[in-house]
Amino acid sequence: TFCWSFFSEGMRLSHQLVRVGIVADVEGNLDYFCNYVKQSKVLKWINFPTELTLADDRCHFVFGGDVVDKGPGDLRLCKLLVDLKRQNPERVWLLVGNRDLNKLRLTSELSEEALALSPQDVPRPHWDDKCPSYAEYLEDNEDTRVTRLKW
Repeated sequence: TFCWSFFSEGMRLSHQLVRVGIVADVEGNLDYFCNYVKQSKVLKWINFPTELTLADDRCHFVFGGDVVDKGPGDLRLCKLLVDLKRQNPERVWLLVGNRDLNKLRLTSELSEEALALSPQDVPRPHWDDKCPSYAEYLEDNEDTRVTRLKW
């Protein structure tokens, strides 16, 4: 997709035509992402399938989230995208999807500090008003790490 990009150069406003590539919800499916790159006019392989770059100086790329979860290529895909962002910090945007965010929650919710909280002190999920409190959930369940993950 081509679009106009406006940016400031000192005191004058300039513009240029840029190409923007967008993909989301890959969910660890490396084959799907590789197929996307193969068809893309924005991304290209430097060394298939381990090194990626933008096709030219007019290209920008947005990853719209949900990089992990279902497919076997989670870590390889994360590495590809992070490396691409490091190479092109002003032309690559990596958004966090709900599946990505759920994985980030694990380190805080299963930390020793969080596990030391009494069930009554565990905060409810702010995104789900209908979810029982953790103490309520434990009326039918044992208090374990697995239980916290399921809750």
